[in-house]
Amino acid sequence: MILAIYFLSTSCNLLAYVRQLMPVCVLLLSIFHVQVGAQNLNNSSSFTLSVIADCQYANQPNKGERLYTQCPNKLAQAVTAINKQSPTAVIHLGDFIDTDFNSFDRLLKITNKLTPSFYHVLGNHEFSVADKFKTRITHTLNMPARYYTLDRFNCRFIA
Repeated sequence: MILAIYFLSTSCNLLAYVRQLMPVCVLLLSIFHVQVGAQNLNNSSSFTLSVIADCQYANQPNKGERLYTQCPNKLAQAVTAINKQSPTAVIHLGDFIDTDFNSFDRLLKITNKLTPSFYHVLGNHEFSVADKFKTRITHTLNMPARYYTLDRFNCRFIA
């Protein structure tokens, strides 16, 4: 199996050598373009994934290294870049929002513009919302359940 990772941009939280490879540093948002397949990438079983992690958006002023106000624009840039790459699917690895359930609305309006299929994995920040909203998270993110499996491309993904 070949695994090639193409960095569209990186988070400042990634390792220093990654920052040196990519002059553009997108805070609180990591986007990777991953291509996986057999020895021949033209093989019909090959596929590409774009991965986004840790948007951690909140509708509040920036706090320390948390640049909340920049998140929607950075995410919109990521969506544009990902759509140009035409991956098979996009996966968000958790912490889509920071604390406020209403923050989902702003980000979902942006990610709804993705042309590939879009999947979520939950992070701890999704559960920083008020208790009365916790049961609505999976429905809001169009997830079948809090934990789920997805069979695509001759692979099983466990979220």
